[in-house]
Amino acid sequence: MYINTMPVEYLLSIRLEFHDGRIWEIAVDEQRNTTTAQTIANKLIETLHEYKEDVRQVDFKVDVDKLKKDIKKKTKNLL
Repeated sequence: MYINTMPVEYLLSIRLEFHDGRIWEIAVDEQRNTTTAQTIANKLIETLHEYKEDVRQVDFKVDVDKLKKDIKKKTKNLL
């Protein structure tokens, strides 16, 4: 798994499913209240690298409404 950017401002949560059946749900949106986006991204990347051999699947839950709103706003500003 190669990650060079992590848009944490749009992430609600990340779900890690391990080969042994364990599941971790990481609530990214709750962490944004107490720490910076860069710190969250660094912790997520470190966790994914540390457990990369044990993780079977990674699911990202994205705040699609916020993403859509920001894309519309930026597109409007360009035009």
